[in-house]
Amino acid sequence: MKGKIKVKRLTKSFYHTKRDFETKLGGEFWFYLVPFQGENNEVFFYIMKENNETFIEGEAYIVDNEEALRKHKVNDKKHFAGKMLYYYFVDNNYNIISKELVKVI
Repeated sequence: MKGKIKVKRLTKSFYHTKRDFETKLGGEFWFYLVPFQGENNEVFFYIMKENNETFIEGEAYIVDNEEALRKHKVNDKKHFAGKMLYYYFVDNNYNIISKELVKVI
């Protein structure tokens, strides 16, 4: 599924996490965001600015324990190795305003 979180600043990480608590989900959980798969060995996040706040959108997972989160990070690091990570800055209609190479993972 795709998901979007608010971030204070953009980092060069290939993943983003947000820790939260929700009784309906059984307590503490992590919202784990990784890049979308593009073409030509590219992966990317959508970056949106709304009301002076920055949001990042990617492939999202809900992870319910720290060990599972750690395993996701280790496995995804292997999966994304060698791929070029981009930020696609988009407007509210997902029209690409600019594209920025973040790093090769």
